[in-house]
Amino acid sequence: YKPVAKKVRTVPTATPPEYRVMRKCTPDPLVGLPEIPAHPPDFVLGARFTQACADKINLDPANWLWPEE
Repeated sequence: YKPVAKKVRTVPTATPPEYRVMRKCTPDPLVGLPEIPAHPPDFVLGARFTQACADKINLDPANWLWPEE
């Protein structure tokens, strides 16, 4: 900790123009994005996630929730 005598106090002043925040309102940022399908394609196992890994994790949707849920 530092003593009160070394306390730094800010001086109120105007911000220089080169440091001001410039706000630009874009018309619509979602215009150029492709649409995402509502029903994705079935998952295909690849080189990194193999069937052995899937069997070890036990990806059974019926076991995702506990009986209370």
